[in-house]
Amino acid sequence: MGSPCPPDARERIFREPACAIKGSRNHIFHVPGCGSYDQTTNVVKWFCSEDEARAEGYTKAKNCKR
Repeated sequence: MGSPCPPDARERIFREPACAIKGSRNHIFHVPGCGSYDQTTNVVKWFCSEDEARAEGYTKAKNCKR
């Protein structure tokens, strides 16, 4: 399932890119490289793995091809 993100994950995303998955308020997650990643500004939660996001009820953005 991946390791849980530390509480300060938001501040650490540039040092630890694995915690750079954005969870939006409408329960969609966006990974770096997705078409809408840079435009996603309503981030309510940061994740370190896709499995972690899914476990919390988030769905991957449809424009994420990987």
